[in-house]
Amino acid sequence: MLFVVACDEDDYTAPDTLSDVSWYTGIHPGELYAVNIGEYVSFMDISQGMLSHKWSIDEGNNYLSPEFSVGDDLTNFIIADAPLTTDETTIHVLFNNTGLNKVRLYNTFSDSVTYPGTIPYGSVRKGDVWVIDTSLVVDVYQTINPEVKIFQDEVLVGSVTFDQDPLEEEQATWDTIYVEAGSSLKYIDVSTVGRSTKRTWNLKGANFLESKNTDSIAVVHYFGMGSYIGSITAERSVGFPDGKVVKNLPYIVKVIQSSQPFIVADGSFTEDVNEVISFNVSGEVKDFSGEEANFTVHVENATSGFSQDIAVTSAKVNEDNRTKIELELAEVIYNTDVVTITYAGGNIKSVDDRKLEAFTTPQKVKMNFPNSQLDPNWAGFEISNDNWKKAFCEGYFAGNKNGTASAPIFSRVEGSLSPSEKPCMNYTSAGGVTDLVLMGSNFKAMLPDEGSYTYQISFEIYIETGSNLTQLTTIVLDPFTPITWDVTGVEEGKWVTLNQVVSFPSLPTKRYDLKMISADNPGAGDVKLYLDNHSFVLLEERP
Repeated sequence: MLFVVACDEDDYTAPDTLSDVSWYTGIHPGELYAVNIGEYVSFMDISQGMLSHKWSIDEGNNYLSPEFSVGDDLTNFIIADAPLTTDETTIHVLFNNTGLNKVRLYNTFSDSVTYPGTIPYGSVRKGDVWVIDTSLVVDVYQTINPEVKIFQDEVLVGSVTFDQDPLEEEQATWDTIYVEAGSSLKYIDVSTVGRSTKRTWNLKGANFLESKNTDSIAVVHYFGMGSYIGSITAERSVGFPDGKVVKNLPYIVKVIQSSQPFIVADGSFTEDVNEVISFNVSGEVKDFSGEEANFTVHVENATSGFSQDIAVTSAKVNEDNRTKIELELAEVIYNTDVVTITYAGGNIKSVDDRKLEAFTTPQKVKMNFPNSQLDPNWAGFEISNDNWKKAFCEGYFAGNKNGTASAPIFSRVEGSLSPSEKPCMNYTSAGGVTDLVLMGSNFKAMLPDEGSYTYQISFEIYIETGSNLTQLTTIVLDPFTPITWDVTGVEEGKWVTLNQVVSFPSLPTKRYDLKMISADNPGAGDVKLYLDNHSFVLLEERP
């Protein structure tokens, strides 16, 4: 690696015949240049007219004779017993010290000189001479050597220090860590030597359910019985000196049968968009078949009067997550249904040969609901408007009765004026509720006509402490439908989501308004509330 001690080549001008100082290099005075330990850098001083010249290096580093070639063992070219200071014009420095190392250039001239680089560097008069005294700094990186700690239930069960280099052929001497199937180990990268910037965990048999394999702290689960080994790959990112090392972790992880029951995870039953019902269990599942009849799926729909069991046509393990079981049904289900599931027991087994326990208490399925059909920018009060009569929000109108420009009743707020710091709609009225309607004019033509008009309607509300509100009213203008919202039980001082199911005789359109009515809130105090994220979710009506 050659650095001619001069300004950057594009800026270089030949020195005059009297005196001049110049150097080519990517290392400017006071700036860092980084290399790996055991690498060299060459420096050449091409200044002219010097009275004297010398290079100095830190103790522990070496000057090299110039006869070496790329790939040679540089230690064979160390100039033995060389002093730290030399008057050679060109030097080749082998860096053996980690951390910051200095290469000092000290030249004297009879006249003032200036280094004409990107950052000019001038000489200083000392007695009868002018002196250039500068140090070029090289940051030397130690060889990467990972260090790891392994925890089980927060107890340290293994560690690897920087000076260990475990070999895979030495496995017979490695300690064993016993792990019950479904349990976890925590691996922590505590490396300090070599300044690695990233790592990859290579852990056979491990499942990264809670962590990524590049996290500095990785919690991994083991499900399949067997014996597993692992390693860590530590390296430096682009922009740092090249460095990469793989270190074995000298432990055998032996996964044994769990002593815990193999059970269903409560609350994990969900329906997806394809009407597949899935649920989680407390371990990885072996492939199985013929279990469909052991599941009972009961479906009720109060509106349609439907109440019966629906047969399971397929029961299998999820291909991407073996802790999840999937059920397909013989008939269509709707998100307005109430679906419950029981399991009589059978021959579903974990990978460590535990049978899934029966569950006779009906497990309720969380049904799949599509996204709101409202424009999220309108529903979330995202777009501001300069007009106070429009409550400072695009798509809404409150009119002349909306207080004043400086003290509006309805007003879009965000940042420090919003409880969430996100955009939302504020209503402020001192001494009780002021009768006022916030018209949602952009609601018109927002909902697609799919021939069904039952919606789960919701919004988020934050009521300031002391407001003492009783009721809000929202109104769909066409078909005219007032919707009352009882807020007497809503906890003040926090965001709460209110929702209810509303059926319309035709497609809701024209406007969706919020109406504040004083007669509905006789005990209100100084009222301040915030609204956000209106939602209309189309429900599936069972025929």
